[in-house]
Amino acid sequence: MASIPSTNADVGNGTNVILQEMSILQLLPTELIMKILDHLDVRTLLLCKRVCYFFRNIISKAAYFQYKIELCVSGMMDGSPGGLDAAARLDRLIRRQAAWDDLKCTEDNSIEMLTGRVWELYGGVFAQSTGRDVLTFRRLPSHYRGITKNVWTVDISQIDVRDFTFDNSQDLLVIAEKPRLLELGRTNKWCHRMHLRRLSTGAVHPSAPTPGNLTYMCDGNIDPVSFSFQISGKHLGVLLISGGEGESELVVWDWKTGHLQLNVYGEAFSVRIRSFAFLTDQHIMVAAHVSPVTHEPQPNLLVFDLTIGPFSRAAIDNSPYICSFFCPRVGPWTAGLDIGFQSSPAPSYMPDRSLSVPFFTSPENRLFAVTIFLSDGHSIQSFVIFIPSSTLTKHIATLPCDTRRRNIPWDIWGPTGTRMIPSPGHSNIWVCYVYGMRFVAPHEVRETGSTAVRVYDFNSLAIKRAVATSRELDGSTSYVMMATSLDTSGAFEDIVTTSLPYRMSTLSLGRDSTSVDGGQFGAVMCSEDSLIIVGTGSDHRQFRILTF
Repeated sequence: MASIPSTNADVGNGTNVILQEMSILQLLPTELIMKILDHLDVRTLLLCKRVCYFFRNIISKAAYFQYKIELCVSGMMDGSPGGLDAAARLDRLIRRQAAWDDLKCTEDNSIEMLTGRVWELYGGVFAQSTGRDVLTFRRLPSHYRGITKNVWTVDISQIDVRDFTFDNSQDLLVIAEKPRLLELGRTNKWCHRMHLRRLSTGAVHPSAPTPGNLTYMCDGNIDPVSFSFQISGKHLGVLLISGGEGESELVVWDWKTGHLQLNVYGEAFSVRIRSFAFLTDQHIMVAAHVSPVTHEPQPNLLVFDLTIGPFSRAAIDNSPYICSFFCPRVGPWTAGLDIGFQSSPAPSYMPDRSLSVPFFTSPENRLFAVTIFLSDGHSIQSFVIFIPSSTLTKHIATLPCDTRRRNIPWDIWGPTGTRMIPSPGHSNIWVCYVYGMRFVAPHEVRETGSTAVRVYDFNSLAIKRAVATSRELDGSTSYVMMATSLDTSGAFEDIVTTSLPYRMSTLSLGRDSTSVDGGQFGAVMCSEDSLIIVGTGSDHRQFRILTF
């Protein structure tokens, strides 16, 4: 260990040694120094800029290092070069981020809403059904990421389709066949079949187990009225949701082998599963509005570790979840009606390699928008809690390996790691309102009678840089950096204080001839490069797609 200098002479000698070492370092080829610096993470790279002018000049003048820093600040990952050098990718990334910051789109187009009853939006692809025979897929373009639009169809006439989902990064299309009620002896069983096809052609997916589908039999008492899907790498999760207070059931497969990884259900009038999503490649999270411990109203998020299973079928309150994140406790006169959350993309999502996109949203840069509905018997209130995935994963990382069913109180994780606001009125039908760290919702402008788009951005590094550089605001943008206390009028037991920083921008569309339904619309969705506005007209419905 170096000793502390005892005299000014010693200090001077120490400074001379450092200067001599820096002089020797400067004799090395710049290319070698850059190779060494390339092994540093962004935080250390920024610290090196402050060490001396020599390092500062190398890092500041090299487009590669500036691109690496900008990727981190914007919450993106490097993709395929696609013939672009670091300077060109940096330029595209900066211009793309500026377009989102200012909500200035590069394209503004409208498409017809097709007559089918099912749709999906994922990974920059928007899909609709046409009757019962055809699925139409539309790849949304991106000016800055070099993605061209493309439209194709898949014939589904041989399947009685109930719903579908897809993952374009794996060329995977999952089609849920309409459930069939079978009489098996003295019991009735619902037969659920998931067909695994290629998204590009509709043929059986080459990685699917023979005969190209997954089959699951569930109790005849679970009469599913809707489905919720998510794909993350080899994991396929399907939530079977019954109407009213019926049971709900979550099934997770390794779709490549057909092996069941997780199977939990929520009993009627008890702990029901309201929604689910993959938190990491290893963890899956489900939402419940009743405590699995007390069975009293208590919104909470339960996390399962998929590497521990497979699990036998179990009620969720008796299942081996590793932890539960408790939301604020509801008031004594409040009933919890529902809880659900949205997040996109899945943690394993990667862009289609054939597109050669230069950069894409980092799987670690993901937001969960948790919507809670409460009632006091007279009125219904709803609130949204915004939770970065990192807020949850850092607590999971501290759990002992042998820990099971640990309940984490709200005061431990919520006040400093989340932000709660009254619900801005996002749709419960057009639910793709989250992508990466952005959340979008319609906003009624009372002065004009039109509807605007509000974009909430929770990318903390970009927000901190914008505030630190005193970026000029134009009146349509605001930053919320301080903790806020929300008086919920008794909906929750206590005043809820949260502090996650965010930026809110408003895009006014006006009442011109290009506006959907004269400036009014019912919902807005978000993908990596687009805002999709859903028209409200009854006889001529359209989607307006704003591309960034």
